[in-house]
Amino acid sequence: MLRPAGSAGAPNPDLTPVLEAIERRTFAIVRIATVGLLVLGVVTLFNQAAQVGGAGLLRVMEGEVVTRLIMKTRYGLVWLARMMIIVGFLGVIEQLAASQARTAISPTAEAVSAPRLSPRSSEGWWWWLGSSMGLALLLTAALVSHAAGREPALLSLGADFAHQAGAAAWLGGLLCLTAAIPIIWSAPEGVRAAAVATLIPRFERLGVVAVVLVVSSGWLNAWQLVVAPAHLVDTP
Repeated sequence: MLRPAGSAGAPNPDLTPVLEAIERRTFAIVRIATVGLLVLGVVTLFNQAAQVGGAGLLRVMEGEVVTRLIMKTRYGLVWLARMMIIVGFLGVIEQLAASQARTAISPTAEAVSAPRLSPRSSEGWWWWLGSSMGLALLLTAALVSHAAGREPALLSLGADFAHQAGAAAWLGGLLCLTAAIPIIWSAPEGVRAAAVATLIPRFERLGVVAVVLVVSSGWLNAWQLVVAPAHLVDTP
């Protein structure tokens, strides 16, 4: 999420350890997902090179076909930008995780009394940078999708990007919320109720916006890409 509930400051001191544990688990999930994106990015590049070049895996492994794909096609340039964004995003996650660990070990009076994601705080800027990089990552996916080949391109790309952003926010938030359930369940009953009361309203606001974005952009994508109803069953 853009601003995890665990970083907003907890009025109940007993709730702070629970929210910090949820943050640590969230960072672990995002770290694993980011490394997975790097690995899958390399796999998809070689697969694309094999399909475009009409060569076998051994020929592709020699590097010539892959180099030509990266340097001389739009797909390759977008792939290269995507990999750079993923590496940078991983660095942002590590920075935020280290900052969270330092705050948990030795919280300052300012950190205890004020929200940690104030727009003027250095950690807040790291969150905004990571969020921007996440959106840029989704944009690279739209640039090599079916939407990139439709006219008007700006409308088509915008609808596809909005659709992916809404789906990422909804599913990503739901995954992190699900991962938080064991931590909340193991907390004392009073703290458990406070954690639920803190997390659910924040996810609810995010979820409503995300679902509206998915549905509205999905209809626009359907109008752009599915010319006739028969294409829903007659085309891949």
